Amino acid sequence: METALAMRPYPGQRQCGDQAGLWCLGEGRVLLALADGLGHGAAAVEAADAAMACIDTAPGLSPHLLLQRCDDALRGTRGAALSLIRLDLLAGQLEHAGIGNVSALVQCGAVKRRIASVPGIVGAGLPPVRTDALALDKAGVLAHFSDGIDPRLDLTTASDAPLAAQADGLVARYGRDDDDVGLVLLRWHPGWPADLGWGAP
Repeated sequence: METALAMRPYPGQRQCGDQAGLWCLGEGRVLLALADGLGHGAAAVEAADAAMACIDTAPGLSPHLLLQRCDDALRGTRGAALSLIRLDLLAGQLEHAGIGNVSALVQCGAVKRRIASVPGIVGAGLPPVRTDALALDKAGVLAHFSDGIDPRLDLTTASDAPLAAQADGLVARYGRDDDDVGLVLLRWHPGWPADLGWGAP
């Protein structure tokens, strides 16, 4: 399994209000999180960081339960959009739950699946949360991105370049100039290493 992270702050800001984390849960399971603090600047960074810190305390919980915990943890902050994806690569399963404008695109061969989150703000009281489940092939790629990326993002334009270079190229092509930009790429295939994990940034 390979991962790449590409972040770009709102023009004129030094820090990006989008934050991501990846936790290796063992036995082929990983948790991927992407938070987009509302607006930009220090208050957006504070909200996104609070979401990552909350998840880091119990990454083995289901995405639904983690959203509930984060909603409590982000009270008093500006709030954030937050999307959580749990992959079980041995079982070939993906589980997703998200609130706000954070999306995902899964591509396995020629088959594409876009995954959207429920409208709302984490930290302002959760709306009814929907959990999506998706069967995965033994090889594929996942893009997890904030609304700083044009939703018309197309992974078929990715090349055989290293994944980090592909992430940078996608941000350059699809990233908006008027928002924080956050994009995570994850590619899996037979023989992935079991020791991958970013933890909270």
